[in-house]
Amino acid sequence: MSHFTSIKVQFKNKEILKRILVAQGHEVLENTYVRGYRGNRVRADLVVRRSNGYDIGFRQRGDSLEMIADFWGTGVSAEAFLAPIRQAYTREQLLATAAEKGFTVESESVD
Repeated sequence: MSHFTSIKVQFKNKEILKRILVAQGHEVLENTYVRGYRGNRVRADLVVRRSNGYDIGFRQRGDSLEMIADFWGTGVSAEAFLAPIRQAYTREQLLATAAEKGFTVESESVD
């Protein structure tokens, strides 16, 4: 029996998402299988390979991505995994949009 759960996320740009995942120290593979319980697998566009054999994937669904994983075995909740990624993704999207409109960032600070 498969335990995979799909969660729609507000990410639309796979390249930005991949860059963030790699920067956060994740091993990221493209166009491969997400591993789950008892060898069950499902294909995804980006796969965060995890050492415990339970991967976390992202696949395109319409104009946005969805996260898919067998969270029973990942050792992390979806929200805990996504929190730092959401923050970094929002920052990257903002910077990309500003650059497209001709703006440059002179400085950044974290409060």
